[in-house]
Amino acid sequence: MKKAFVVILFLLCSCTNVVEQSNQKDFSVPSECLTTSVLPTIKSKVKNAEYLEREWDLVEGTDVFAAYNAGGIVCTYGLQEAEVGATILWAPDNKSLFSELTP
Repeated sequence: MKKAFVVILFLLCSCTNVVEQSNQKDFSVPSECLTTSVLPTIKSKVKNAEYLEREWDLVEGTDVFAAYNAGGIVCTYGLQEAEVGATILWAPDNKSLFSELTP
């Protein structure tokens, strides 16, 4: 029982440290969709994936609207013919943007 407690305590302490370290990193919104590492990552799993340029309808109340309104960008990567891919939203952390959208 004592060993299990020590292991659990160690894991809790190490997780807290990782969270604190990750919060100290400086993350920023990319200036354009092709400067991110997302496309090379997707290409490693989806052959012929590409950046899919889109015209977004900015409808108030949507995540896309909120990201653009906050000064962010929205990018779609994948294989259009197979309808496989991902849409990624980046926005500056204003400490409330995504918590407001959660409900």
